[in-house]
Amino acid sequence: MTTNAYLQGKAAILTTFTVKGYTTWRGREGVGAQATLYRDGKKIGLCTDEGNGGEVDFRAYTQEGGQMVREFVKSLPPYQFNDMWVEQYHEAWDGDTQPERSWKLFDFANVMLETAEGV
Repeated sequence: MTTNAYLQGKAAILTTFTVKGYTTWRGREGVGAQATLYRDGKKIGLCTDEGNGGEVDFRAYTQEGGQMVREFVKSLPPYQFNDMWVEQYHEAWDGDTQPERSWKLFDFANVMLETAEGV
């Protein structure tokens, strides 16, 4: 059985960061959501889904906080697209074969908002 690098990365995120203050609103293309990101009890920034059909966004409160999150995200193991798809949608990806992916800030922010929402 192969190791799911997406779940490994997600576990690393969730053991390092927490979110509080989850709020939602009605966006133009769905529900918008936002939560404050913390590390070791210190506010780092905001994870936001504007509910407008775009990517989930992370905005740091300070340059140091932003740099710390970017370096953390770069340290996560690359994962297979299908591993992420199965985790989020509970079914296998039936599209084209996807190459290995590196974690991006929007992947990170999406994991944090899913956690805040209780998904």
